[in-house]
Amino acid sequence: MDRGWMEANKETAQKVVNVFVKTLKWMNSHSPEEIAAQMPKDYYAGELDLYVQGLREGRAQYSPDGMMPQGAPESVLKVLSSFSPNVQGKTIDLSKTYTTEFVIKANANALRASSLRGAKRRSNPLSRMRRSGLLRFARNDG
Repeated sequence: MDRGWMEANKETAQKVVNVFVKTLKWMNSHSPEEIAAQMPKDYYAGELDLYVQGLREGRAQYSPDGMMPQGAPESVLKVLSSFSPNVQGKTIDLSKTYTTEFVIKANANALRASSLRGAKRRSNPLSRMRRSGLLRFARNDG
């Protein structure tokens, strides 16, 4: 995202990042086969096995929570410096090229939403009965 647009449209930028983080978390908790099953058939052009293999072998490149790993910006700059005239021979302040602000908020929102869902389950009388074994007993008794 362009930083100027991002600063002028923080709410929209946050919504986009929320979706990316949610997607990455979902991908991290599902198998390559489950991921592929959610894609349109024309996405893998009739080569489902090859697509699943690519997902499996490329899985490590996806962040489980959207956060950029330590040292990643420096690695990207090093790679780009090896071939890109836009970067070669220039001094670049990496702290001005990316922010984790939106990803941190997205993860906090996801954690809060997860906690709320858990609280609703815990407060549900049927859930409490199921956990205590009463509901299972009642079902087996009838």
